[in-house]
Amino acid sequence: MVRTLLELRQGIEPHIPAAMHPGALLRLLKSPHESILLKTDENVRWLCSSNMPVVYILIQDEEKGSPAPVGSVDLLGLNRLSPKKPNGVASPASQARIQSNPVGSVDLLGLNPQSPKKCSGVVPPASPARLQLSSPSLTKILKPGCTVREVEWKDLAIQKHVGTGSSCQVYKGTWRGAEVAVKSFTGIDRSAVEREFANEVEMMQHLGSHPSLVLLLAVCANPLSIVLEYLPFSLFELINGVPDKTRRIPPFPGSWTKRVHMMMDIARGLQFLHSFGMIHRDLKSLNLLMTAEGRVKLADFGISRVNDQSDLMTGCCGTCQWMAPEVLTSQKYSLSADVYSFGVILWEICEGAAPFKDLAPAQIPIAVVQERRRPIISSKTPPPLRDLIQRCWQHEPTLRPTAAEVVGILQGFFPAA
Repeated sequence: MVRTLLELRQGIEPHIPAAMHPGALLRLLKSPHESILLKTDENVRWLCSSNMPVVYILIQDEEKGSPAPVGSVDLLGLNRLSPKKPNGVASPASQARIQSNPVGSVDLLGLNPQSPKKCSGVVPPASPARLQLSSPSLTKILKPGCTVREVEWKDLAIQKHVGTGSSCQVYKGTWRGAEVAVKSFTGIDRSAVEREFANEVEMMQHLGSHPSLVLLLAVCANPLSIVLEYLPFSLFELINGVPDKTRRIPPFPGSWTKRVHMMMDIARGLQFLHSFGMIHRDLKSLNLLMTAEGRVKLADFGISRVNDQSDLMTGCCGTCQWMAPEVLTSQKYSLSADVYSFGVILWEICEGAAPFKDLAPAQIPIAVVQERRRPIISSKTPPPLRDLIQRCWQHEPTLRPTAAEVVGILQGFFPAA
């Protein structure tokens, strides 16, 4: 028996299990940011956009417990078998959901009589790029089964250089009418560059779509690059400003409601990342990118890793102002290291300043580890947030809350966030 599940919902954050197989289907992502996600169980198939409602289509054989291509809506031509075209008949429940479909949604089955508005800044699904990797270099670098769009460099209209990382150059450009960020990987050690590229692509492809994570759109073989949704500035830049006065960055919000929304965006993204057992390892305000509407997304997964079986890792990664004591001393660390970094970010949002501005980078490890110093929390930070910051950057990792607990604490303080 074949059944179809069509979900069109938005506005509520779901409960996310502690662990989830990448082929899991019913992971409904709902938040004030809308997303669209299409998945099947055999291979992760996804199409997503940061400003469309969540859309899930599941065609499943109840006896075999696996998706059946017959009767499915194969938007991108992904299935090896050609699916039958939908007959345009929906159940009463599906029709009710479709009739309540908000303006700007995608009417996948053609049942909504109202034409949806075009969403700006979104790569449209029409005329998709190749989803089967054809470049021999990419098939060697990426793991088998890694399904991601492949584009050629000539199809990317590069406009300007916007940033430099330890092993990459970042450009602003356009692709198929949408603004994108192009992260081009460079370095003398080619094998190290390929490992970082593969890690970032595979991590982001494994995670799929979430409103608080920057969206991976495509990859390019030559030069080795990834194409991401374009976000105009970082949280660090919002707080501290930028030297380039030609860039238009809004003033840092004085409203605590807006600040708490930013905190919640970060906490929910971190909770989602940790639900897969993944450690970001370089969580900082420089890697938190802002939408034009003032929402925050986690970015830069180049050094992110999945916990091993002992739930502990070693190796010094990150930027010292945001690094936990156990990371600074190259001891074993776990998900709680990200929570420490989050505590420093909370301080930045509350105080509107950069951490440890009075110290040179070489002085920070001594101050944090030996002297157990933390940035000074002023009286302008509300007591509940002061307490949360202090809990997050506790010296002992076991005393820090989990990301899920942080989300619950923030929701308890500000239920509307």
